[in-house]
Amino acid sequence: MAASLSTTKQEKIVRAIVFAVLLALPGIFSMRIAAISDSDLGWHLHTAEWIMQHHALPYSDPFTTISAGKPWQAYSWLYEVILLKLYQCFNLPGIVAYIAVMTTAITAAILHLVQRRLGDITMATLLTMAATVSLVRLYTPRPWLFTILFFIVELDILWEARASGRRREMYFLPVIFALWANMHIQFVDGLVLLFAVGVESLIELFRSEKKSALQFRDVVLVGLLSTACLCLNPYGWQIFQVAWGLASQSGAANYITEMNAMAFRDYQDFLVLSLAVAAVVVLARKKNSEIFPILALALGFMISFRSQRDLWFVVILSVIILADSLQGQKVYPERLPDWAWIPTLVGSGVLLAVAARVIPLSVESLQKKMDAELPVQAVNFVKAKGYKGPLFNNYDWGGYLQWQLRMPVALDGRAALHGDAALENSMKTWAALPGWQDNPYLHNSNLVIAPRETSLTEMLRVRPGFHVVYEDKIAVVFVADAQSSQKQ
Repeated sequence: MAASLSTTKQEKIVRAIVFAVLLALPGIFSMRIAAISDSDLGWHLHTAEWIMQHHALPYSDPFTTISAGKPWQAYSWLYEVILLKLYQCFNLPGIVAYIAVMTTAITAAILHLVQRRLGDITMATLLTMAATVSLVRLYTPRPWLFTILFFIVELDILWEARASGRRREMYFLPVIFALWANMHIQFVDGLVLLFAVGVESLIELFRSEKKSALQFRDVVLVGLLSTACLCLNPYGWQIFQVAWGLASQSGAANYITEMNAMAFRDYQDFLVLSLAVAAVVVLARKKNSEIFPILALALGFMISFRSQRDLWFVVILSVIILADSLQGQKVYPERLPDWAWIPTLVGSGVLLAVAARVIPLSVESLQKKMDAELPVQAVNFVKAKGYKGPLFNNYDWGGYLQWQLRMPVALDGRAALHGDAALENSMKTWAALPGWQDNPYLHNSNLVIAPRETSLTEMLRVRPGFHVVYEDKIAVVFVADAQSSQKQ
């Protein structure tokens, strides 16, 4: 008997160690790739600076010439302020720390989601690893990391409430939604889950054999409270207008890579597809399948296979469906007790701290990485020479340029603000398609910071009106002839 107890204790210790390593791996990987050259990082930091300087939130665009004065809501303001504080305290390593902490939290949430339904340490580890590897491309300093985390927590709560009928955890959802509405606009994905649960609960009213322990009235009450809490943001109910505008914009998917569908050119795409197909097979084999998993997965297919930035939706749903189907196949019948999560998380934190000491994450090393991917030296040259705008730039560099130069850029990464027509016009101009020279923002600009390898760059080299004043391996700086003659 004593030997048996000792073995059980040893198994729990081993499981806690395995889980600590598992939680730390995505954070360590995110430190290694250090995605600080993300195209949207600059405008997020610039927005936070504007908020801190004005002690208010913007209601119109102050950063670009194409959308100057156009109505705009900084719907991720709380995330942006947090990111700015990390940058002000720790410089570029603070940005990396944000990614590492969030990816670790997401991995912990996935592991809890899986292990709550599956006691087998091997399968829990494999499913968690499959999910986290599928999400690798999303390990960037974006607010969508908060959306992924909140979505997993919400799904965990709803799935458990459906199985047990215990409603206490469900009343944390309005609090989550209140925070979500100030972090990222994709709180709408959380509403999608509530909608799916509500549809199931409504149908259950008319079924003799019930599959869900949730009552329709409880779902409606939580849904109403959550919707009301979404209005607890500086823009109130107008946040729903913003969400609708983003959801209804289709043209951006034609020009922005992260909004394209998966191209199935790397293993992560096929891993996402494999998880989704496996979940479909599991649901199809059930004689009396539950409505919520089927409806939620169907919505996940529509959302995730339309845009690769949303692939996490179908991945998380597929993982919980697979875990739920394996509940009866347990090697270790006892899951990790709740108290053990504290030392497990502490252990993963220690591993992250050790990794941060080993991986080169100094300001100097990160700055070199940024120099190799962004027009850092071109910006330094423009600052030193004192060149003034209007500035013409491409979509990808807009956020970085406005943050560093503190001057209005032509456009930045806020695709929904600029609209499909402006994006299309910009892309055609940079591709030097017929009519490119008629772009009014290019025609009226005094300064152009261009990627070295674009069609427009080659055209500006030989056409009158602009001349090269700086060039390196990354960027070319053009100045209008009129501005150059004035400076002389």
